[in-house]
Amino acid sequence: MSMCAPKQSASGRSGEKTGRASYTPTRLIAVSDVRTTLPFRATAVDIQDGRVFVFSEGELAPALRATSAVPGVFSLVEYEGRMLVDGGLLSNVPIAEVRSLTTRPIIAVDVTPPADRTLIFEDNRAFLERLHAPLHPGRRPLFVDLLTKAYEIPAAVLNDMRIAELRPDIYIKPRLDPGLKPEDFKRMDEAIEAGYREAVTVLDALHRAS
Repeated sequence: MSMCAPKQSASGRSGEKTGRASYTPTRLIAVSDVRTTLPFRATAVDIQDGRVFVFSEGELAPALRATSAVPGVFSLVEYEGRMLVDGGLLSNVPIAEVRSLTTRPIIAVDVTPPADRTLIFEDNRAFLERLHAPLHPGRRPLFVDLLTKAYEIPAAVLNDMRIAELRPDIYIKPRLDPGLKPEDFKRMDEAIEAGYREAVTVLDALHRAS
């Protein structure tokens, strides 16, 4: 997961994307190129030692690939001798990591999928066929959904425990459609609007309480 999300990448410079990295005409975009009020960081988990790894320097592309490498769904990322997967495995809302960067109030936005998200099993085809081919266009193959759900359940439970323990100053959890998937880019505006509405609701409540 990433922290202190950038307003723009590399000070707004454009570049050409490739399968391995994002290039500018002169050099690779680095983590330190991301300009925000607070430093940008991205978290991943070293699958070998089970610890959170924080990207604070180096190329941006490997950091973004590693922080979204859901185990069993996307390839892990080898970086400086580490084998890295999605940071959400241990720290989906990295409050502790942000606290190490600043003494300012922390606003945490939690988009962790709910543990009770319903899977679709209504399909009369043979089980192996159901596993590997979606019944409807745009729907995941069943085996991908099963792997993802098996990952989401413990991640959601651990995330709730960490939120309760670490207590961010402002906590925002948008009311997203449970069927919304990370790859649903065409529904991005819907997700942004849900986040905006929830942020307004939380901030209004804080203003009334102050």
